[in-house]
Amino acid sequence: MRNNAMRAAAAHPGVAMIASAGLVVLAVALGIGRFAFTPILPMMPCDVGLTLAAAGWLAAANYLGYFLGALCVARLSTAWVVRGGLPLIAVVTFAMGVTHAFALWLVLRLTAGVASAWVMVHVSAWTLEHLHVLQRVDASGIVFAGGGSASPVPDCCVSV
Repeated sequence: MRNNAMRAAAAHPGVAMIASAGLVVLAVALGIGRFAFTPILPMMPCDVGLTLAAAGWLAAANYLGYFLGALCVARLSTAWVVRGGLPLIAVVTFAMGVTHAFALWLVLRLTAGVASAWVMVHVSAWTLEHLHVLQRVDASGIVFAGGGSASPVPDCCVSV
């Protein structure tokens, strides 16, 4: 049994590489897909006439997207999620700045939530599985620090 675990560990990237990859991907997915919108929200009433109720609807659309994404994530492969989900998050977030159509904003925030959920679930599962094989589940906190680091980074970028 120990020899099988050692062979499996030798075939995997190192603990630092796995945990760092998970941290970075979660930081990007959550930082762009969810938290990049937060620091610009207070400017939107002045710039585009967004009401507090409309801002609430945009947040709700994003949360609904997370819910729907979590429900359908099992149908997708990890490779597709990382290769397709991360660019999708970036594109729909960028598109928020290109249009001023509220209905389209709702769709974009929903889509960002769906794709962010896909990435969060698949990357978390992938990293935890690999850390388990390496018998280093103690490094899982590093992975989830990506979600924690996702919020302040966009805030700092907007305030500069």
